[in-house]
Amino acid sequence: MIEQPTARVISLGPAAAAMRRHLAPLSWCALEAVVGRVRTTDDGSYSDVSVRSLASELAVATNTAQRALKKLRGAGLIEHNQRRDHSGRFDTISYRLTIPADVLRVDSRSALSIDRDTSRALRVVERPVVPMSLAVEIGDQLLLFPSD
Repeated sequence: MIEQPTARVISLGPAAAAMRRHLAPLSWCALEAVVGRVRTTDDGSYSDVSVRSLASELAVATNTAQRALKKLRGAGLIEHNQRRDHSGRFDTISYRLTIPADVLRVDSRSALSIDRDTSRALRVVERPVVPMSLAVEIGDQLLLFPSD
């Protein structure tokens, strides 16, 4: 049996607007980037994102990305989680998501069902290309006359 690909659907709760105002735009964008890389395990949801990769994704300096992550930690939305490998050196950093459900919820749905949902909402209408033979500018208006 072929497993269908899944996509993450992020739902905003009633407290999302207040949290977005509290965080400011850059920290909210950082939250979206962190949530975009979430992996779910038995003991919670984690995001493997480094300061450098976040800075690159947001097109900001690494210090700015670090401040955004600090603001997310201060708001209680993520927890810093760094482990040591078998030799005692620090392993990659991950962040445990502790986002309240009334702020943000991440659901997984099959990509096929998402495509069906959006296909009803999006309608593409093809229109024939009409060659124009004459264009006249009168004041602020541009008149195009189709060729025969």
